[in-house]
Parts: sequence; structure tokens; C-alpha cells
Amino acid sequence: MDQTFSGFAPCAATGESGFFFDFLGTKTRTEYLPESCQWLSGKVFGFPEPGATILHEYEEWQGVMRAVREASGSFVCVELGAGWGPWLVSSAFAAKHLGIPDILLIGVDADGRNVEFMKTHFSDNGLDYRQHKFLHAAVGERDGRPSLLKPGGAHLISLKTLLQDLPVVDLIHCDIQFAESRAFAAGIKEVTKRVRRVVIGTHSRKIEDELIETFRAWSWVLEHETPCKYRIDDGLPHLNTDGVQVWRNTRSPK
Repeated sequence: MDQTFSGFAPCAATGESGFFFDFLGTKTRTEYLPESCQWLSGKVFGFPEPGATILHEYEEWQGVMRAVREASGSFVCVELGAGWGPWLVSSAFAAKHLGIPDILLIGVDADGRNVEFMKTHFSDNGLDYRQHKFLHAAVGERDGRPSLLKPGGAHLISLKTLLQDLPVVDLIHCDIQFAESRAFAAGIKEVTKRVRRVVIGTHSRKIEDELIETFRAWSWVLEHETPCKYRIDDGLPHLNTDGVQVWRNTRSPK
């Protein structure tokens, strides 16, 4: 087994209808998932294995767990495009297992329903969501007002604004659906100043190239890269599977 996962006991849960458990013991409602994933109900999963992807890439898990292992005394995780906040809760469980007492979790999502899902997911796993932060916002190049087209629309927030009150962030996990390269290009100075590791879901080859250019210009190290995959329908490419990049900051903030 990869040393990234060493020292963690496998989840002792026996399964529960309507939920599945990861190896850390995090429980997730299957109602958050599409119909094709409802077979996960009652499942208890062991340690991640290369090539055996269940919702998340093995290397994605590696990046998150490395961020937790390299934290000391406190752990701060920011999840962008958070959905129900899977990486917030799983990384918190890992941090608690390693005896890290001071944990701050920040979830950001453009869909107000997902903000409520995050709160429920925290409660399902014994975490007091009132001690953490949730933003109904879309991450972009610059700050902006709520959408004028949708009542109660999400604010637009830049990485610079999001991070400005956080001296050190151990992990950003990002899945913001085609906006990732623009957001990080605009905010890379602030990200480099404050963030130790970034795990990014990617959504085109062009975006992947742009992210590599941005992070390398600021001396980040690419720990892993799985390119997104396309299917071909009638001779035309269509995005079939998101990619993932894992970046480590060589100027890591203290």
C-alpha cells in the first residue's frame, strides 16, 4: 500500500442503506449522486487503489492525503465547486485521525442547494457546520455582483478575495467546470503566497496546458497529471471524463 495511506485503520462500518462509506469512515448520502451511482448504497470501501476509481481518482486521494500529512497543528481546506463537500469532510476525518486539533473547512459553490447539502453532509458525519464557512458563490477571475438573471443568484468571487484572510491554506480542491484556468491565472500570486497544495479537476486539454503554464511560472511542482478523456461521436470529440492535476507549492507558506 502507498505510504500516503499508511497508519489509517480501514473503516469498521457495516454499511447503511442510503449511504456509502469511504476508507476513512466518511458517510455519504447516495441521494447526492446520479441514478447510475445508486448501487453504492450500503457499500463500505477500502483503501483507494490505482485504476480502481469510485467517483474520485486514486491520485486525487493521494494529493488530498499528502496535504493532510504535511499539515501540523492545524489544517485548513478550501473546496471550490464543492457540491456536498466530500473533500472537506474526508480531509477533516483524516486530520482528526492524525491528531490535528484545529480544523477549518471552507466550502464554495454556485448552487445554493449545494450549500445546504454541505451542511447536511457535515451533520451526517458529526461535524458542527457552524464552526466552518460556506459561500454561495462562483469562483472567477474577479469579484462581481449576484447574477441579475436569477433571483438569489451566486456572487462571483476571486481567489484573491477568498484567500485574503487565510494566512495558510493546506489544500485547495477545485472543480469549477471550465473556469479553473482563468481563476488560477488571475489569482496565482495570492495562491502562491498562502496555499501549500492544489488538486484541480480539469475539463479540456487547453485548460490543462494553461494551468501547467500558470503554475510552472510560479515554481509549483506538478506531482500528478491525468488528462481528461474524450469520446468520439460521429467524428466529433466530446468530454467524457474529467482530468486531474495535483500541484505542490515550492514556496510553501509557513
